[in-house]
Amino acid sequence: MNRGTTPTITFSTPLKAEDVAALSVVFTDKTGAVLIQKTLPDVTVCDYAIIFTLSQTETLGLPDGGITEAQIRIRDTGGIAYASNIVSVDSGRILKTGVI
Repeated sequence: MNRGTTPTITFSTPLKAEDVAALSVVFTDKTGAVLIQKTLPDVTVCDYAIIFTLSQTETLGLPDGGITEAQIRIRDTGGIAYASNIVSVDSGRILKTGVI
């Protein structure tokens, strides 16, 4: 994922849309500091998918040429909590920083 872009992110889930009660998507740096966090109001919930778009400002906060980790956690309407595997994403460099 390149810094300064507006990527659309899709996570597959084991749940139908009406079964999702709460969720948290986090992107962290190598120290574990949270760089981006999304919750239920920030995303579109479809059957078996969570979809959202990151802003240029959000991706500009990612490490320049570094690694970002991402994970989604979901709680269903029955109270059962799920967590994805942690995914490592390369944060691609850009030559000139800033929003265009």
